Amino acid sequence: MRLKVQGNNHQHFETQLKLYREERQMPVLSHMELRAILQNARESVLDVLEVRFAAVPPELIEAINQIEDASVLKQLS
Repeated sequence: MRLKVQGNNHQHFETQLKLYREERQMPVLSHMELRAILQNARESVLDVLEVRFAAVPPELIEAINQIEDASVLKQLS
């Protein structure tokens, strides 16, 4: 059995349904989780550099800490 919604009521229903669905969706990862992933990736890169070269210049540490793309950090590690 289908309900029939007429004219503006149908449009209003569709709009409200769309808003409801958008509000219910949660991001796959929260902002805090993304920050933690980036920080862990940065630390991994710095660990590799410290093992390989012993001392890591502060300028390089700062540059690595500025990277906001986890895929770039993964390539560096």
